[in-house]
Amino acid sequence: VQSHGRHLYDFTISAPKSISIMAIAGGDKRLIEAHERAVAEALQELENHAATRVRMDGANADRTTGNLAISVYHHDTSRELDPQLHTHAVAANLTYDGAEGRWKALQASGIYERRAYVTEVYRNSLALRVRSLGYKIENRRDSKGRDCGFEIRGVSQQLLDKFSQRSRQ
Repeated sequence: VQSHGRHLYDFTISAPKSISIMAIAGGDKRLIEAHERAVAEALQELENHAATRVRMDGANADRTTGNLAISVYHHDTSRELDPQLHTHAVAANLTYDGAEGRWKALQASGIYERRAYVTEVYRNSLALRVRSLGYKIENRRDSKGRDCGFEIRGVSQQLLDKFSQRSRQ
């Protein structure tokens, strides 16, 4: 019998392209640390919304557990070997329910509902750290005016495009 349930969740957090370029190609390892610390803050916020289902005694609800079984993998290139600082946070479909005193399946809907918020936690933490290192940043918007995060001021669009082979594909 083959299981069709979800075993793992992969939450991927990517740094802005200019951060990747300056950290990897430019050699500023402080930016890698800034990314990793911002990821840790975002994952803490993500974990705060972990929950499990409660189906005992006629209940049909979710209970916040506030914990995940998670492993974090930091990478510095894309599949095309462009500089791309990003992190995979792989969470098991598992959370400890303290109320019942046992491990149970993760109810991830609260996490998914807060994806945009967790993204902003990461971006704000990273922006604060990048600015504290002496970089200036500028907010970016797409052609429809939607927020696209930020980039380091002075890193040209031409350079960003040069190291974005995957997005061109």
